[in-house]
Amino acid sequence: RMLREMLPDTPVEEINLGAGGEASRQVAELVDAAATQQTADLFVVYSGNNEYYELRALKKAIPGFDARAELARRRLSGLHIYRHLRRWVLPKTPSLAAGQTLTPIDRIDAEIDQDERELGVLLYGEHLQTLIQSARTAGVPLLLSTVADQMRSFAFHGDPPPLSDGVQAGVDQLDKAGLNRAASETALAALKPALKTQADHYAAARLLDRGQHWDLAREHYFEAEYLDPRPRRSSEPMRAKLNQVATAMDT
Repeated sequence: RMLREMLPDTPVEEINLGAGGEASRQVAELVDAAATQQTADLFVVYSGNNEYYELRALKKAIPGFDARAELARRRLSGLHIYRHLRRWVLPKTPSLAAGQTLTPIDRIDAEIDQDERELGVLLYGEHLQTLIQSARTAGVPLLLSTVADQMRSFAFHGDPPPLSDGVQAGVDQLDKAGLNRAASETALAALKPALKTQADHYAAARLLDRGQHWDLAREHYFEAEYLDPRPRRSSEPMRAKLNQVATAMDT
């Protein structure tokens, strides 16, 4: 639709190669295959909608899965001594024991922690770099986009969890402030230190939204989105990563 609006008098053949459930890793592989096997004038890539599914599946399928080890490896990989020693420190045996297989997963209910959120952002950035390079090697322009913020389109998985200790009283004060901007800012300043969870930030965002303090609500909608214990789609750090990678690679 966007291309047709940009080029109203030019015939455009659109080929949709996307499939439901694909994260940026699969999209990067798809772009590479299309770049080497097809002739295209433009790649339009929309990714970020399924970024945490694989990490959550790994966590459920592999007992003891720990994102901290992978985060540490990636942070150390820039050091010369690590590159020199990694041939000895990297595992030489498979993760699975002889005869051991992974059990099929019919429901991904695993929740992720802060380390896994950070790892997800790092992986997203690497996949973006890969697909940009594939398009560049093929000489095909690339239009890159990701998932917009959720803002009001927000849902908990099941019933909303309880608020953290000390949050309800602050939420009540924010509720009383209503449309009064000064009173809302005062109540929010007192409440902020107690906000810890997805539910806490969403409670604050909802009341600020209702009081028409949309600029104040935005930050807390973003944080509620990021702190989702079962995230799926791109969050604010991932949107920032897309801009960072695209800028660094002049895309």
